[in-house]
Amino acid sequence: MTKRYEFKVLGESTLDDTTKGWKHKCGAILMGKTVFLTVRDGVSSLSGSGEVQREVVPYCPTCEPNIRTYGSISPDGTIDHPSYILEQESQPASN
Repeated sequence: MTKRYEFKVLGESTLDDTTKGWKHKCGAILMGKTVFLTVRDGVSSLSGSGEVQREVVPYCPTCEPNIRTYGSISPDGTIDHPSYILEQESQPASN
């Protein structure tokens, strides 16, 4: 099963029609920062091929001024970075 992630800050934000950008619950316009994720695909938990994925992560410059610019991805797809949260899968309604 593939793990799906979303960005925590987007769940706390709304699309602003005036600026055409995302506005955080504190009122600040979201920005993006490049984050480097090391792929941990080696034989031990801290080893790998050297592959690094580069992604732009949305963040609030007011609430998260010092966003971490590094993280990792484990062989099972787990992303270790505070900006990512595991997407909640909807549960079927019980009758």
